[in-house]
Amino acid sequence: MQILEAFDIKFHQLTSNAFVRLGLYFWVSKTCRLQPTAEGFGFAHRVHFQHKTVLAPPEGKSADESTEAEAQYACYNFTYRDIVSGTVAAYKNKWEDWTSYWFYHKAPVDASGQPCSLAGQKVGVLLKCPRFDVEENVEHQAFVSVLHEISKVFGTRDLVEEYVAYKCWPLRAGWAITDWAEDVGGLPMPDFEKSFGLSKEGELFCLCSSLLL
Repeated sequence: MQILEAFDIKFHQLTSNAFVRLGLYFWVSKTCRLQPTAEGFGFAHRVHFQHKTVLAPPEGKSADESTEAEAQYACYNFTYRDIVSGTVAAYKNKWEDWTSYWFYHKAPVDASGQPCSLAGQKVGVLLKCPRFDVEENVEHQAFVSVLHEISKVFGTRDLVEEYVAYKCWPLRAGWAITDWAEDVGGLPMPDFEKSFGLSKEGELFCLCSSLLL
């Protein structure tokens, strides 16, 4: 949430791929013994605005009277700044008929006339690229350097699958790499067996078949 507050954007405004970017930042940071922070993320990333329009009927009018309006959801993604050398994006960024998977729900007021406690305040006009300017320091530059090196030996998919197989979700609070194996190419390598309490049978890890998705 600190990252979203720093960029002044809301949770529902993120695309699905934005969560992949957030996850990758946490994976790389903790794998390479760096402290993930909102400032560190902002130093390496900028916001990419994906303009979308939808047909919205005026209140009390029929669908035939709909006019074009700017969508307020799934419009912001994160991408690396020019100073970063990272993995090449190979995922599909736009899907046909994507709006059919989204909906708005009008939250009614309670008996006393107060708005629903879960309803947020009205969102203002979208900025094309919300900015979060961060001064360079040693720790922020360390992430950029590590990402440059790790991209040579790890693919994004490889790193994601490694953690998911061990039921470690990067955006969950409280997880950490507790044990380390020998460095490879100057990079610290986690000891996944000890860190996540895995057991061995012969030379293979015993992983639940439900993880092999």
